[in-house]
Amino acid sequence: GSLQSLVLAIEPAGESLFVAAEMPLDKVGKLKDVPDIFFVEEIDEPQARDHSTNWIGQSNVLDSTPIWNAGLTGTGQIVGIIDWSLVPTHCCFSDVNPIGPLHRKIAAYLPTVPGAPGGFADHGTTVSSILAGEAPGQGDPNFRGVAYNAKLVFHDMNQGVVGGSGTPDLLRNTLTAAHNAGARLHNNSWGSASVTNYTNWCRDVDIFSRTFEDDIV
Repeated sequence: GSLQSLVLAIEPAGESLFVAAEMPLDKVGKLKDVPDIFFVEEIDEPQARDHSTNWIGQSNVLDSTPIWNAGLTGTGQIVGIIDWSLVPTHCCFSDVNPIGPLHRKIAAYLPTVPGAPGGFADHGTTVSSILAGEAPGQGDPNFRGVAYNAKLVFHDMNQGVVGGSGTPDLLRNTLTAAHNAGARLHNNSWGSASVTNYTNWCRDVDIFSRTFEDDIV
């Protein structure tokens, strides 16, 4: 027989009701004649965001990756990252070799070994994946960070680094340790919650940058 309308859900929405329903397209227009209906819209289907965007920072042209095409993929580079909780078993970093010189991604985990997530749990995994992660065998550029052939020296903010948990160290000491482990580019996806003036962190970056002129923080 002819298609019938079907109510799928009725939920409170403030002082009104949200009603989800299926109905024949040729009958949708008749809803305008129902006085208690405030508005009608098609239920949208969610799509992933920030999933296939490696081209944006490289060209802003869909699927155009001139930086990668020029061979700039981070090969031979080591990046220092200060953040919270890098999960080494994540597909972008996992390896049969132990963390260290032979590990395909994590050249060092400082000041000690990976521990339980804390603070902004797994924020470091997200940041590290965007910067240099790669999931082998995927064949999908969306499983690659911008510098996907680079390695990492990771400093765990949960282990007394800078202003994290435990006894905080000077930022320049943390940066120097990453430099000594081979890093020349240093990423910090964090900052003060309230202060924007010239602080000891800023001073430490200046001192470090003057001491190690080949490094970029």
